[in-house]
Amino acid sequence: MTPNNDGARALGRLLTVCSDGVEGYRRAAAAVSASEIRTVLQRNEVEREEIASVVTNALVELGAKGGHGGSFAGAAHRDLLAALGATHADAAIVHECLRGDQVTLAAFAEALSHDLPAEIGSRISAQQARVVHAVERLTGISPVASPSAPA
Repeated sequence: MTPNNDGARALGRLLTVCSDGVEGYRRAAAAVSASEIRTVLQRNEVEREEIASVVTNALVELGAKGGHGGSFAGAAHRDLLAALGATHADAAIVHECLRGDQVTLAAFAEALSHDLPAEIGSRISAQQARVVHAVERLTGISPVASPSAPA
């Protein structure tokens, strides 16, 4: 694949997770009833697509294929989001999005643990920070999403 096979594989996994996130946020935004939550989810969807593009470019620079595609686990998670949406469980949908973002952050940590070229590592690290900000946005709306949730 490349001189740095492990790093490229980790970036490929990261791309898969990011692609799962794009579709997950798209479905979550369609499923929530609160417009404020929908706006945040749509913003995160667009941002995750941008992040996936940066990861794709990094893979291409390493000489690997950079195609977008999701995973079976991501598809199952999206099905869960759809089921929650059918019950109008906005708080549960936000919770599941946060859970998905934890998987994404773990994939970033894995990718960054490899010996990537400095420029690529820097770009990937910047994208990781964007996911952290997405988590902060979701955490900020969580109380709005769950006014009836027990304390």
